[in-house]
Amino acid sequence: MFEVSGERLEKLVAMTDLNNDQALERFQHIIDRMGLEEALRQRGIRPGDLVRIKDFEFEYME
Repeated sequence: MFEVSGERLEKLVAMTDLNNDQALERFQHIIDRMGLEEALRQRGIRPGDLVRIKDFEFEYME
């Protein structure tokens, strides 16, 4: 599991309706712009690995 923290990321998770597909797409776009995906790749993440931001967990997919 990859645990990611940071005030901006944690605030983003708290403000995102995680049950809404459009909100999740926006969330993905923002974390991509922040460089999170690239940082995880540099640390060896692979499809299927879990990522945790605060209380939110998701499976990484390319």
